[in-house]
Amino acid sequence: MRKMLGRRVRDLRTSRGMTQEELGELANINYKYLGGIERGERNPSLENLARIASGLGVRLRDLFVLEHEIPTLSGLKAHVAETLASADEKKLRQVARLLDALLE
Repeated sequence: MRKMLGRRVRDLRTSRGMTQEELGELANINYKYLGGIERGERNPSLENLARIASGLGVRLRDLFVLEHEIPTLSGLKAHVAETLASADEKKLRQVARLLDALLE
């Protein structure tokens, strides 16, 4: 999930012609930390994701739009089910909070 999110952030950033330094400045996040997010090495907080979305000029939920990764609704449902099936309680609680924030 972190790698997919990181690719999405990188895709949005590069499609806007922005460097990591520029986005980091707009989002008030260190560009090295941003690079770690883009590589899937960091697990950003919801607050940092909101800052990144703002810096990119998108809604928070747009960071999680991954149609190019999972092309069909049934594929998306299968992916979510498989991912959640292997998650521990802590991860499930994090997912629940993210869903609540995304669907506000």
